[in-house]
Amino acid sequence: MPVASELMSSRKEDCIIRKHNKRIDKRSAGGKRRANSVMRKPKLLIKLCKGILNKGIKAEYVLMDTWFYSDSLVASLKELSLDSICMIKKNLKFAFVGETVRHNLKYILSTLGQRNHTSDIISTVVVQTESGQQVKLVFIRNRNNRKEFITLLSSNIHLSAEEIVELYSRRWSIECCFKAAKQYLGLNSECFARDYDSICALNRISYIRFTVLEIIRRHEEDPRSHGQLFRDSCSAIRTISFIEALETLSVCFTSLIDALDKAGCIVKGKLQDAYKLAEEIIEKWYDSISEFLRKLLKPSNIPEFLNN
Repeated sequence: MPVASELMSSRKEDCIIRKHNKRIDKRSAGGKRRANSVMRKPKLLIKLCKGILNKGIKAEYVLMDTWFYSDSLVASLKELSLDSICMIKKNLKFAFVGETVRHNLKYILSTLGQRNHTSDIISTVVVQTESGQQVKLVFIRNRNNRKEFITLLSSNIHLSAEEIVELYSRRWSIECCFKAAKQYLGLNSECFARDYDSICALNRISYIRFTVLEIIRRHEEDPRSHGQLFRDSCSAIRTISFIEALETLSVCFTSLIDALDKAGCIVKGKLQDAYKLAEEIIEKWYDSISEFLRKLLKPSNIPEFLNN
């Protein structure tokens, strides 16, 4: 959800369509907006982060695109107890921990061993920046060109490569917010004013619309609104292997037979026949599955229920 934003303006007077009204009091909301609009973006980012934290909104990470990264910005965010995760440009140089000579990303990657040839994550390493702060680099294959790579940087060196990738992927929701605001919420079409205050007002209105719709969506439709609970449950479901599922199926059959026997639904003396029938049904199902699953289920992994 958008909690803070600023509409930027050029510092060059020749590039400004409508110049600022100098009669506006610099202490007013309009005056402060105009002062923020000509600030350098890294400095403005720090100011916005301080304002967000002072409002009681808790955060641990700042997610940034390639053009936003700088050594000094990461250090400044660290002072606010905020870790940075960002994609970085290939021309940046870092030094191995304990060394002073800095190398480009391609050289650093060439010195590392690949984790898995089929994995999108090529490798990861802890390095130090020009100022000496330690950061973790994660090298990832570019899906559009498998021979190329992209690099993520995290100021929290204790995160795993998978955690860094998962956290950075959340940045995409910012792009979705911009797209929704432009295409559906009137940011791109409702107002053609050139007045700075009018444009700022439209900007805020579109984000208010987005926030209201997002609250409705989270409460009524999207299961991901449960956040970490949803991700944990998905992770737990993925960890259940096919073998475990098959064993669970066999246990269900035997439990059903036991329950029917206790309820008196099975004729006395026919309990073993019922077990045998259940075994035959599962064996027929197993014999009918595809060749792919047959190879997946090695003989050593077949449950004892089917081996007997």
